[in-house]
Amino acid sequence: MTFIHIVPALPPDICGVGAYANNLACALLKQKGIRSDFIVIGQSRDARDIKRDFRAVHLGRRDPESFIQAIRKISDGPDGAMAQGPLRLILHYSPYGFQQFGLPFWLVPGLESAKKICAGKISLISFFHELDSVRSEIPPASFLLSKARLGLCRRIARLSDTVVTNNTVFAEALAKMRGSAGADIAVLPVSSNFGEPAVVGTLEKREPSLVVLGREYARKMVYADYADELQRTCNALKIKRVYDIGPPVSLGTIQRRLQAIRFVSLGVLPGEDISALLMRSLAGFIAFNKKEPGQSTVFAAHAAHGLLCIAEGGVAHSSVLEPAMGRHYVTTALLNGLNREKLQAISDAARRWYFDHAAIDHHVEFFSKCLLKAAP
Repeated sequence: MTFIHIVPALPPDICGVGAYANNLACALLKQKGIRSDFIVIGQSRDARDIKRDFRAVHLGRRDPESFIQAIRKISDGPDGAMAQGPLRLILHYSPYGFQQFGLPFWLVPGLESAKKICAGKISLISFFHELDSVRSEIPPASFLLSKARLGLCRRIARLSDTVVTNNTVFAEALAKMRGSAGADIAVLPVSSNFGEPAVVGTLEKREPSLVVLGREYARKMVYADYADELQRTCNALKIKRVYDIGPPVSLGTIQRRLQAIRFVSLGVLPGEDISALLMRSLAGFIAFNKKEPGQSTVFAAHAAHGLLCIAEGGVAHSSVLEPAMGRHYVTTALLNGLNREKLQAISDAARRWYFDHAAIDHHVEFFSKCLLKAAP
């Protein structure tokens, strides 16, 4: 039996989806003895020669023929043919990671060809990490592109034997796309890409520092769009230092505004170093930008490490599968009305929610059952 993850990129490239898939593959091997390999769509040239514990075939050209050749290369069939045993494809779908403008038109024909060639012995498990414009208003200039992206998602969802996503809003949209087969959409909130410490310190024992972690656009949004909220948060929690973690961004404006706070630009760090900073820091600040909290790897990391999470731009939810404002994270507006005991209760609740719903063990159990069951 051959197990293949299809991903945009793998570490050390900065790709949350790739980091998750890498962690999942390692956990499947460690906990279940399931060894899986990778087809990598957009790995940077510098990362291609890194030695790994699994095979990683990099797609030379983004077309159906190259995709089938990559599957053949991994499955080790005779004379370049597909292997005779069962084949399980795990598609980690994030449109922009697969193609510019989020439109990998080659992917559906490639998947269709694989299912045709391996008829009766192949299963496609699709994890939709992103789904375009499900909730937000679509600007007129982007309407046609958005419609095309959703059209591709619909075709992939209907082609898949199992569909999973990371939040209930996406699950509802995918169920509609799948039609009669849509009732069984699984929801797995994302897990931490920086570890899951067994024991964490209380807020009282942590240093008065705050973490801003993530990609450039997310951190720029914190410093530009939520500068007032960040300032009020630092004042309310008596923050002395802000750790900026991720690809470099300009901190000049925010530093001039918050002159009493020391900003420490740390750049891109190894996962273990990020984990160590999260373990000793008091709080983390996130701008959700109308994204679902359950799809935030940064929230997952904060919750797993016991930080108090301050988040702006979130969306209210009633599902137990979604982190809730005021229960698992707070906005700046709520901070002044909460004492340290209540803030500790929120941090504890977020960590319990994480291990009840989002920890990597839940993902391992789900995927191991999908991978080992008979093909449809």
